[in-house]
Amino acid sequence: MSSQSLIIIPPVIFIFVVLYYWWYAHCKQNSIFFKDRYFELDGDFLSGYLDDGTTYKINIKNIIKMQKTSKYLLLYVAKDQFIYMPSECFQSEADLCDFEEQITKNLGDL
Repeated sequence: MSSQSLIIIPPVIFIFVVLYYWWYAHCKQNSIFFKDRYFELDGDFLSGYLDDGTTYKINIKNIIKMQKTSKYLLLYVAKDQFIYMPSECFQSEADLCDFEEQITKNLGDL
């Protein structure tokens, strides 16, 4: 095998891997992840509503970790699965603080 072949193969493999993951992430079967949604905290449940009319509820006791940055919250429901919530989706800073307090209170129960 020539040295030119060894130089060309890694970039080709890299491009293939990137294109494959892009295709997988954007394929029709994963379209639900890209739908607009909103959430409501209703007692012990975080209710999710998708723009196509789909609804679901998650018991907040199933949230195992909350990670906060200046721009978003990540609410982990499994080691590698989380709900992404931009901080700007809350109507006020007080609403954000109340939400964080409710989630944090239930994290202590784990």
